[in-house]
Amino acid sequence: MFFEDARSLLFLGSFCLVLWMTIHKMVALLPNALPKAHSYQIIRWFDFQKVCKTGDLLLFVGGEKTSEIVRIWSNSPFTHVGFALKNKRNEVLIWHSDPSDQRVDLVNFECHEGVQVNDLRAYLSTYKGLLYWKPLDLTSEQRKKIASLVPEERCYKFNKNNMDLLRSVQGFSSFPLPPKESTVDTYFCSEFVAQVLIKANVIPLHFLPNQYHPEHFTRNMNEDPILSQLGLPLHQPLYLVLP
Repeated sequence: MFFEDARSLLFLGSFCLVLWMTIHKMVALLPNALPKAHSYQIIRWFDFQKVCKTGDLLLFVGGEKTSEIVRIWSNSPFTHVGFALKNKRNEVLIWHSDPSDQRVDLVNFECHEGVQVNDLRAYLSTYKGLLYWKPLDLTSEQRKKIASLVPEERCYKFNKNNMDLLRSVQGFSSFPLPPKESTVDTYFCSEFVAQVLIKANVIPLHFLPNQYHPEHFTRNMNEDPILSQLGLPLHQPLYLVLP
């Protein structure tokens, strides 16, 4: 009887904690449903395709179920992030960790979730949301290094269990869950981006890759004390890409 009561109390306490955190996050999110207009500039696709470079970041404000989870827990409108790649025809591709298994991976021409390279135009044709572009201040060697990692970073799983997903979107805070080492069998989108930037010697390993979430890659370095310590190359403005 005692143990049954203890389990009931534990369940009730856990439920109340999750409910409180969810309400707190949703209330905090209300003014942040979309990025503030003054925080970005606008660029048209034609110009974007010409100036975008391999290694630049592509960020998204999405409307899918996974996007809503990320939006609530990270208290940010940005829900997805990946790298831009340029092919020999000067077309823009996206290299990212994605939960969808409905798009063709241009590396092995298979459909699978997880890390994949997709044609960006084709991706946007079925994506419900907005595309933002964040140029990075990278050297040519760093851009080449990022491109060279495409065959190496092969991971066919995106979605984690709920606890790991919560760890990934809570950012540098250790509340409510302490961070733990990333796994090689699953990648959250911003975890993947951070992992590649670390391997390309763009950012140091001051934080675990799964402590980053998409919002961290949208800020200017001089606006964020944590990012200024890391030396993230985020001096360039954020651009909303329109057709």
